[in-house]
Amino acid sequence: MSTTSTTQPDGRADRLLDEATGGAPTTRPQQRSRRPSLPLVAAYIVFAVLLFYASGGTLFIASILQQTGHLPTDRAWLTVLFPNGFGNFDPDESGHVELVKQDYLTLAMPWFVLCLVWEALLVCRWMPPEKRPLHTYSFNDTIMSISTGVLYILVSKIVLLNWGSALYELIWDNARVTSAFSDVEDPLAWWVSFFLADFFYYVYHRASHWFSWLWASHLVHHCGEEYNLSTALRQPATDFLTPTRFLSSLPLAFFVPAPLTTFQAQLGLLYQFWIHTQVVPPLPLIEYVINTSSLHKIHHARNAHLLGKNYGAVLSVWDWLGGTLEFEHLEGEPIYFGIVPPLKSWSVVWANFCHFHYMATVQRRWHGLASPFVHWTPPGGRCPKLGMRLNPEAKFETPAFSLSFRIFIAFEFVSVVLFGIYISYINTSTWSFGEKSGFYAASFAFALAAFSCMGLLQSVEGIHTARRALQVHRAWSLFLLLAGLAAFLWAWLADQIETRRVFMRDSIVVMFYACFCLSCLVWLQLSLRSKARPEARDLVCEEQPSVQGLSA
Repeated sequence: MSTTSTTQPDGRADRLLDEATGGAPTTRPQQRSRRPSLPLVAAYIVFAVLLFYASGGTLFIASILQQTGHLPTDRAWLTVLFPNGFGNFDPDESGHVELVKQDYLTLAMPWFVLCLVWEALLVCRWMPPEKRPLHTYSFNDTIMSISTGVLYILVSKIVLLNWGSALYELIWDNARVTSAFSDVEDPLAWWVSFFLADFFYYVYHRASHWFSWLWASHLVHHCGEEYNLSTALRQPATDFLTPTRFLSSLPLAFFVPAPLTTFQAQLGLLYQFWIHTQVVPPLPLIEYVINTSSLHKIHHARNAHLLGKNYGAVLSVWDWLGGTLEFEHLEGEPIYFGIVPPLKSWSVVWANFCHFHYMATVQRRWHGLASPFVHWTPPGGRCPKLGMRLNPEAKFETPAFSLSFRIFIAFEFVSVVLFGIYISYINTSTWSFGEKSGFYAASFAFALAAFSCMGLLQSVEGIHTARRALQVHRAWSLFLLLAGLAAFLWAWLADQIETRRVFMRDSIVVMFYACFCLSCLVWLQLSLRSKARPEARDLVCEEQPSVQGLSA
């Protein structure tokens, strides 16, 4: 299986044909480029509309309209701009629509899902073979990308870990430089916060690719060896353990209030969703000004000569000024994605903590206590070239799963993702600080343990590792059943009726889910008891030798 991300250049394909024919020169027939069919054009248009909604396009338009006094207050038009707003954008008595203080990441979740499904259909089914990226979607990589995204959302809701917000308010209240931009509805304040947020994101992003402590969390986003929309969801759950906020958002506390900074952070994160696709071609006329999917694809490359390029979020002007702007050259060598060396794991826990472990056990040998504040390579070290042991061209793979394993992993994955989405939409405004923090912490612990167990199941390489993974997963499901029972009893004794209702309902769902997982795991464990049984031979398939052929 090829690990490249762009279509193979004609020159490279010619060389492969020459090698396949014993060095005899070959002549490639000139093929006329076929016009895309009408259904394919319609599919592209639908994809563009979905990306527009998922990437904050309507939010940007609504902000401009509000600044110019032309934002419609009619509910029908607001529904067109925010179809899943659920009444959050209804105008008040004065006709004002609140745009700044909204949770846009939660509202964008359905659009993320629709875009992922549509892109997968495009690149795997509908696009002509010669137009498809050579590396599209895979089962394991996609699951890991979405899993890290769910953990990121749950961590962001744990108030005790969100120390950046408290520090921001402290700086704004006591050390701000000016109050000229304190009105969140002021267009000037909006644009000042936009440019400041985008500039300091560039500063942080560039620093995170150099300083080891910052890279420890940012690595999560880059560890995937595929490049598609699911990569945009691969976000770290360990930002609160790094000084990320000191470079990305806290500098804005001297100039603009927290609601504007939060709004611009969401807008920048939403914008960066669409630039993680390979379906959109290069846009040379605008790439000197704004970031595009072609530019960001270069940023994710691990080709040695492409490292350290294109750090911008929305604007690419900062890269142009900083000397880090690099355009995609379609006739160049194929692009390989990921980190050096590759992660070689499907564990979300290891992805979030592997570089912390590296700093403490490896990097400290040559940098000592300065390890978090310097680059993580050895003194005088350079990134190995593609094809070397630490930077292989071959993508990390595990043996093929049986249908039974795939179905169970897919069921558990969908269940936990739906759980994460459900948690994000719960209204906790009436809950106490302790109840809210405990609820989200427990939800994060549940998702983290479930995704970790799935990582073990994804990484099985034989009967022995399959047995061990199932045993660990069975122990976790039993613990989850007992935890659900304890939560049910606690909710039964709770004072507030609303809290009792929510926790009792959720604990019953958790217990039912745990019982179902236990029954599936017991069946899978029984099927592994004897290697001679057909079920055992079929459960974990032997890895088939890959045959790299030439596409027609």
